[in-house]
Amino acid sequence: KKGEHRQVNVKFPADYPQEEAAGKAALFEVDVKEVRERAETTINDEMAKRQGLDDLVALTDLVRGQLQKQFDEASQAKLKRTLLDDLSERYEFEVPAGMVDQEFEAIWTQVTSDLEKSESTFEEAMDQSEDEARAEYRQIAERRVRLGLLLSEIGSENKISIERDDLLK
Repeated sequence: KKGEHRQVNVKFPADYPQEEAAGKAALFEVDVKEVRERAETTINDEMAKRQGLDDLVALTDLVRGQLQKQFDEASQAKLKRTLLDDLSERYEFEVPAGMVDQEFEAIWTQVTSDLEKSESTFEEAMDQSEDEARAEYRQIAERRVRLGLLLSEIGSENKISIERDDLLK
């Protein structure tokens, strides 16, 4: 009830991300400030207006447009991944070590930055050691460089040019 004070006993799961709390019991002091009840939502013109739209038709159009955009992006990403995987399987050639090193350093900088922000280790975040992660990301760097060179060559041979607007899509 509103205004009530309670003590809540909980036990954190053994795999809780914060190691100092994992598997341990805790006692929380709770003051109930408000009690809410889930209400049935009716999707109609009034709901659309509460969302800042004119009516239900506008809400439906907005949702349909967002879903179509998400579908288009997912389809494009799948097509791109399939194409790149196919090119990677078909073409194997030596790539300049310096380019691979540069690409690896860019990837590694991002990976370690993300780990620092999340206060995680390689073992926690990736289920692998730092050495295993380095080897995996070096392979990714080599693949990226190879595909970049390959796509550049395909573009040159076929006189394909990319406009600035194409890059922003």
